[in-house]
Amino acid sequence: MTRQETIKVLAILSTAYPKMLGPDANDTADLWADLFADIPFDIVKTAVQKYILTAQYQPSIAAIRQMCVEIANGESMSWEKAYLEFQTAVSRFGRYRIEEMMSSLSPQTRQTVQCMGVDSMLNEDVEDGSGTLRAQFRDVYKNVSERENKYAALPDKLKTLISGIKLIGDKN
Repeated sequence: MTRQETIKVLAILSTAYPKMLGPDANDTADLWADLFADIPFDIVKTAVQKYILTAQYQPSIAAIRQMCVEIANGESMSWEKAYLEFQTAVSRFGRYRIEEMMSSLSPQTRQTVQCMGVDSMLNEDVEDGSGTLRAQFRDVYKNVSERENKYAALPDKLKTLISGIKLIGDKN
């Protein structure tokens, strides 16, 4: 999105939220233009309109970027559908064709199963729709999904910077 398009978006936001722009609108426009440079104007405008219609308070940059991800990629699968996907894969491939079962899962479901431990999950009664396994799956899936969605909302240049930073104590 260009700076001119950013000004259009901020005009929409300031109409809906009169206190949105602070004392220096130029600084606000520069920041938004920089942080939305990687997203097409139509997606940002749609996200802003959706936000205005569904949220009561003025948005943060993070909220609009998150909504842009949802618009561009579609909303992520619910944990109930992900659990059903896992149950179906276990029924289809059984407990002995783990590689095939894992490769049939969507990325977030696969990561959830890996976090929980494939073997421990297969030792539970997967067909049982109630119980501890389902509740644990829900919690882990929500965490995995939230982390993935937050990461997806980051600009590519920031992802590159983050991946280049070495952790304290990392000897590599």
